[in-house]
Amino acid sequence: DVDVRARFHRSRFVVHAHTPMCVEERLQGADPARFGRSIYHRWEREALEAADGVVATSSGLFDELRLSAVRLDAQRTAVVPYPIERTAAPAPVRRERTIVLVGAVQPRKGVDVWAKSLDEVFAKHGDARAVLVGGDTPTSPEGGSMIEYARSLVAEAHRDRFVTTGALGHPE
Repeated sequence: DVDVRARFHRSRFVVHAHTPMCVEERLQGADPARFGRSIYHRWEREALEAADGVVATSSGLFDELRLSAVRLDAQRTAVVPYPIERTAAPAPVRRERTIVLVGAVQPRKGVDVWAKSLDEVFAKHGDARAVLVGGDTPTSPEGGSMIEYARSLVAEAHRDRFVTTGALGHPE
Protein backbone atom coordinates (compact mmCIF):
# COMPACT_ATOMS: atom_id res chain seq x y z
CA ASP A 1 0.00 0.00 0.00
CA VAL A 2 1.81 3.13 -1.24
CA ASP A 3 0.65 6.69 -0.69
CA VAL A 4 1.42 8.08 -4.16
CA ARG A 5 0.99 11.70 -3.13
CA ALA A 6 3.38 11.31 -0.20
CA ARG A 7 5.94 9.54 -2.34
CA PHE A 8 5.74 12.17 -5.11
CA HIS A 9 4.95 15.19 -2.92
CA ARG A 10 6.51 17.65 -5.40
CA SER A 11 4.43 16.42 -8.33
CA ARG A 12 1.15 17.72 -9.55
CA PHE A 13 -1.37 15.13 -10.67
CA VAL A 14 -3.24 16.14 -13.81
CA VAL A 15 -5.84 13.91 -15.45
CA HIS A 16 -6.69 14.17 -19.13
CA ALA A 17 -10.38 13.26 -19.10
CA HIS A 18 -10.53 12.11 -22.72
CA THR A 19 -13.64 9.92 -22.52
CA PRO A 20 -14.41 8.82 -18.97
CA MET A 21 -16.46 5.63 -18.83
CA CYS A 22 -18.79 7.17 -16.24
CA VAL A 23 -19.78 9.74 -18.90
CA GLU A 24 -19.73 7.50 -21.96
CA GLU A 25 -21.80 4.73 -20.41
CA ARG A 26 -24.31 7.16 -18.88
CA LEU A 27 -24.86 8.74 -22.31
CA GLN A 28 -25.18 5.36 -24.01
CA GLY A 29 -27.69 4.19 -21.44
CA ALA A 30 -25.43 1.31 -20.37
CA ASP A 31 -26.44 -0.65 -17.31
CA PRO A 32 -24.39 0.77 -14.39
CA ALA A 33 -25.15 -2.40 -12.40
CA ARG A 34 -23.10 -4.58 -14.78
CA PHE A 35 -20.30 -6.38 -12.99
CA GLY A 36 -17.59 -3.97 -11.88
CA ARG A 37 -19.06 -0.86 -13.50
CA SER A 38 -20.15 0.97 -10.35
CA ILE A 39 -16.75 0.36 -8.74
CA TYR A 40 -14.85 1.49 -11.82
CA HIS A 41 -17.04 4.60 -12.22
CA ARG A 42 -16.48 5.44 -8.52
CA TRP A 43 -12.70 5.12 -8.95
CA GLU A 44 -12.86 7.33 -12.02
CA ARG A 45 -14.86 10.01 -10.20
CA GLU A 46 -12.54 9.87 -7.17
CA ALA A 47 -9.44 10.20 -9.37
CA LEU A 48 -10.90 13.20 -11.20
CA GLU A 49 -11.98 14.90 -7.98
CA ALA A 50 -8.62 14.26 -6.28
CA ALA A 51 -6.53 15.48 -9.23
CA ASP A 52 -4.68 18.77 -9.00
CA GLY A 53 -5.94 19.54 -12.47
CA VAL A 54 -8.33 18.09 -15.03
CA VAL A 55 -8.04 18.65 -18.77
CA ALA A 56 -10.86 17.88 -21.21
CA THR A 57 -11.24 18.47 -24.92
CA SER A 58 -14.39 20.58 -24.62
CA SER A 59 -16.51 22.51 -22.16
CA GLY A 60 -19.32 20.13 -23.14
CA LEU A 61 -17.31 17.24 -21.70
CA PHE A 62 -16.88 19.15 -18.42
CA ASP A 63 -20.64 19.66 -18.31
CA GLU A 64 -21.15 15.93 -18.89
CA LEU A 65 -18.66 15.12 -16.12
CA ARG A 66 -20.65 17.25 -13.71
CA LEU A 67 -23.87 15.49 -14.82
CA SER A 68 -22.09 12.21 -14.02
CA ALA A 69 -21.67 13.36 -10.39
CA VAL A 70 -18.05 14.49 -10.71
CA ARG A 71 -17.34 17.56 -8.57
CA LEU A 72 -14.91 19.89 -10.36
CA ASP A 73 -14.10 23.51 -9.68
CA ALA A 74 -13.10 26.06 -12.31
CA GLN A 75 -9.68 26.74 -10.75
CA ARG A 76 -8.39 23.28 -11.56
CA THR A 77 -9.99 22.59 -14.93
CA ALA A 78 -8.91 23.46 -18.44
CA VAL A 79 -10.31 22.90 -21.91
CA VAL A 80 -7.66 21.97 -24.45
CA PRO A 81 -9.15 20.97 -27.82
CA TYR A 82 -7.28 18.49 -29.96
CA PRO A 83 -4.85 20.23 -32.28
CA ILE A 84 -5.36 19.93 -36.01
CA GLU A 85 -1.93 19.17 -37.35
CA ARG A 86 -0.87 19.54 -40.92
CA THR A 87 1.84 16.97 -41.53
CA ALA A 88 2.00 17.12 -45.32
CA ALA A 89 1.42 19.59 -48.10
CA PRO A 90 -2.27 20.26 -48.64
CA ALA A 91 -3.92 18.01 -51.20
CA PRO A 92 -4.99 19.62 -54.44
CA VAL A 93 -8.55 20.92 -54.37
CA ARG A 94 -10.96 18.41 -55.81
CA ARG A 95 -14.28 19.39 -57.29
CA GLU A 96 -16.34 16.57 -55.82
CA ARG A 97 -18.66 17.24 -52.92
CA THR A 98 -18.16 14.84 -50.04
CA ILE A 99 -19.84 15.31 -46.70
CA VAL A 100 -18.03 13.45 -43.93
CA LEU A 101 -19.19 12.71 -40.41
CA VAL A 102 -16.57 11.15 -38.11
CA GLY A 103 -17.29 9.77 -34.67
CA ALA A 104 -18.89 6.97 -32.70
CA VAL A 105 -22.16 6.26 -34.49
CA GLN A 106 -24.56 7.27 -31.71
CA PRO A 107 -27.63 9.51 -31.49
CA ARG A 108 -25.78 11.98 -29.23
CA LYS A 109 -23.33 12.63 -32.08
CA GLY A 110 -26.26 13.76 -34.27
CA VAL A 111 -25.90 10.92 -36.77
CA ASP A 112 -29.66 10.61 -37.26
CA VAL A 113 -30.13 14.36 -37.79
CA TRP A 114 -27.24 14.35 -40.28
CA ALA A 115 -28.65 11.36 -42.17
CA LYS A 116 -32.11 12.98 -42.38
CA SER A 117 -30.55 16.09 -43.97
CA LEU A 118 -28.82 14.18 -46.77
CA ASP A 119 -31.83 13.79 -49.08
CA GLU A 120 -32.13 17.56 -49.41
CA VAL A 121 -28.41 17.92 -50.13
CA PHE A 122 -28.38 15.02 -52.60
CA ALA A 123 -31.40 16.47 -54.44
CA LYS A 124 -29.64 19.82 -54.88
CA HIS A 125 -26.19 18.43 -55.67
CA GLY A 126 -26.19 15.42 -57.97
CA ASP A 127 -22.45 14.88 -57.49
CA ALA A 128 -22.51 14.89 -53.68
CA ARG A 129 -21.86 11.85 -51.56
CA ALA A 130 -21.76 11.25 -47.81
CA VAL A 131 -19.28 9.20 -45.83
CA LEU A 132 -19.97 8.05 -42.28
CA VAL A 133 -16.74 7.10 -40.47
CA GLY A 134 -17.03 5.44 -37.08
CA GLY A 135 -17.76 2.31 -35.16
CA ASP A 136 -21.35 1.12 -35.03
CA THR A 137 -23.27 1.09 -31.75
CA PRO A 138 -26.55 -0.63 -30.74
CA THR A 139 -28.22 2.73 -30.08
CA SER A 140 -30.93 2.97 -32.73
CA PRO A 141 -34.43 3.67 -31.38
CA GLU A 142 -35.07 -0.10 -31.37
CA GLY A 143 -31.66 -0.87 -29.84
CA GLY A 144 -30.12 -2.19 -33.06
CA SER A 145 -27.41 -0.97 -35.41
CA MET A 146 -27.20 2.81 -35.51
CA ILE A 147 -25.48 2.62 -38.92
CA GLU A 148 -28.38 0.66 -40.41
CA TYR A 149 -30.86 3.04 -38.80
CA ALA A 150 -29.03 6.06 -40.28
CA ARG A 151 -28.98 4.34 -43.69
CA SER A 152 -32.75 3.78 -43.45
CA LEU A 153 -33.24 7.55 -43.00
CA VAL A 154 -31.78 8.24 -46.46
CA ALA A 155 -34.18 7.83 -49.37
CA GLU A 156 -33.59 4.62 -51.30
CA ALA A 157 -32.89 6.64 -54.45
CA HIS A 158 -29.85 8.20 -52.73
CA ARG A 159 -28.51 5.30 -50.64
CA ASP A 160 -25.77 4.45 -53.13
CA ARG A 161 -24.26 7.86 -52.32
CA PHE A 162 -24.26 7.11 -48.58
CA VAL A 163 -21.08 5.20 -47.66
CA THR A 164 -19.99 3.82 -44.30
CA THR A 165 -16.46 2.75 -43.43
CA GLY A 166 -16.73 1.48 -39.86
CA ALA A 167 -14.07 2.55 -37.38
CA LEU A 168 -10.77 3.73 -38.89
CA GLY A 169 -7.43 4.51 -37.30
CA HIS A 170 -6.25 8.13 -37.04
CA PRO A 171 -3.91 7.93 -40.10
CA GLU A 172 -6.79 6.70 -42.24
